[in-house]
Amino acid sequence: MLKDKLQTVPDVPGTYLLKGKKGKVLYVGKANSLRKRLAYYVHSKSIQSPRIRLLAEKIEDFDFVVANNDVEALILENNFIKIYRPRYNIRFVDDKSYLYIKITVNEEWPRILFVRAKDVDEGDGTQYFGPFTSLWDLNKIFRTMRKLFQIANCSLELGKKVYKPCLDYSIKLCSAPCNGSVTKEKYQEMIRQAILFLEGRFEEILAQLERKMKVHSDKLEFETAAHIRNQINALKKIQIRQRVVSTDLVTVDQDIIGLAKKGKRAGVQVFFIREGRIMGNEHFLLRFFKDDDNELLTGFIKQYYAMRKTVPNEIILPQNIDKDEVQVIQQWLQKYKERPVSIRVAEQENELNLVKLVNKNAQIQLIQGKIEESSETSKRILEETKNVLGLQVLPYRIEAFDISNIRGEASVGAMAVFINGKPKPSEYRHFKIKSVYQQDDYAMMQEIVHRRYKRVIKEGKTLPNLILIDGGKGHLHTAVEVIHDLDLKKIDIIALAKENEEIYIREKDEPISLPEENIALLLLRNVRDEAHRFAINYHRKLKRKRVTHSVLDEIPGVGKKRKQDLLSYFGSLEKIKTASIEELESIPSISDTVATYIFKKFHP
Repeated sequence: MLKDKLQTVPDVPGTYLLKGKKGKVLYVGKANSLRKRLAYYVHSKSIQSPRIRLLAEKIEDFDFVVANNDVEALILENNFIKIYRPRYNIRFVDDKSYLYIKITVNEEWPRILFVRAKDVDEGDGTQYFGPFTSLWDLNKIFRTMRKLFQIANCSLELGKKVYKPCLDYSIKLCSAPCNGSVTKEKYQEMIRQAILFLEGRFEEILAQLERKMKVHSDKLEFETAAHIRNQINALKKIQIRQRVVSTDLVTVDQDIIGLAKKGKRAGVQVFFIREGRIMGNEHFLLRFFKDDDNELLTGFIKQYYAMRKTVPNEIILPQNIDKDEVQVIQQWLQKYKERPVSIRVAEQENELNLVKLVNKNAQIQLIQGKIEESSETSKRILEETKNVLGLQVLPYRIEAFDISNIRGEASVGAMAVFINGKPKPSEYRHFKIKSVYQQDDYAMMQEIVHRRYKRVIKEGKTLPNLILIDGGKGHLHTAVEVIHDLDLKKIDIIALAKENEEIYIREKDEPISLPEENIALLLLRNVRDEAHRFAINYHRKLKRKRVTHSVLDEIPGVGKKRKQDLLSYFGSLEKIKTASIEELESIPSISDTVATYIFKKFHP
């Protein structure tokens, strides 16, 4: 049947769909010659690869779509993969709807939003930036943009009606186009700057802002000039944090792609180089069927850039792929860029070094992905940790401690718990430091470790198999003293220093250094970082309470809601102290009487 159908297939470019039982699409591909490619699968006896032969044996039918050229065939291939999600094409393991930043440039008053990939409509005239795999990264970028450019993100019908500005306008996160507080020309300029920011073109934004600042300064408009100066300083701070990788390629945008494989899984890492700086990165875990690096990389590039709405000048690969595929993909991508897009292997020394770095990150992410998804893998990780550290037992239960303070202020400790290699947030604990009144991390560490295990012993609760201290040799020694005093010498205890990721062990004078991709180090780093995160969050919470509790909570009529409104509106306690009664009354939740109480509190 398949051989008869093959006679009807033309010898032209196109896209084909291989089908199994009940018409289920197993694989989607494209070919310069549909007849030759489908004949390859139909006459499966000539196939050398066991994996491809397995696929060929499952084929019960096929369909094809003729295309005018290879680029059309590639676009069809991408569309069919999205629709059918075939088992034997490469697939993203974390197969979710990715996040995008969306700027509605087609609207009279554009807004900045973030959306899921399922919301993306390529024909609606908007601009999208992404995808982002990390919601935390996206929120960080989103907040920074709103502070810098004050673009609206509400659902109001801007330009059709005049509204009262919301709190975002008061705290300088929005320029309030809803009530005409900004001209259309100025707002459009802010939109253009936001797009340049998302493209990583800081030098262009800075040049524009510096020209504007000089113009306003010459006109003696010092308040406006000062606002622009603050924007410039904020952008320069962000720019300083980016790692410079090249001083020669400032006009060339690059994406550097790294690859790591294990079994039927692959980790792919993409670094974004803009104006010679690493502006960010994304990582993906893939499942693939064919053991073919060429097909894996080309498949990833096609699916990845079909999701992205921005394309760099150059895509740098860790290894060569098929030249014909490269030409077709370059022609396809050029449609988005409207200028040539080059896909090539790293050549220059700085590019080769970057590819090594990106490959290394891909390897780490691949291992990390396996850590997060398999209990069988978790056991192997615990065994590796026991062996490399020389532990007495498997570290089934790990308790990690960290201290957080700024010059001794609002000092706190925190403990994170991992069971079988996974975090157990319900068993996390935090500690207010009670006995140490100056900045002494060692004494603070002793206090929280002592309090934790004195209570565990008293209440007969479960002791850990491994105690991990965030710090170096000194931190370890202070914690060891506590463990010995409580007669818990049989419990393994180590310290992990952030600098150089060195591991200090009770019985050894010199630290252990493990390769970055070592699964034991990845586990310990996860545990240490989780304790650190938990400590930092608790420290910030106490500090916020300390700042506001002593004064605002003493004012009649000021409860939790009004306190939040005051801080959101004015931004700090100092500004509340200097506010006039009229400014206080402008907050909707603050009555005339309460405004008078607040004013008198700070102006007796």
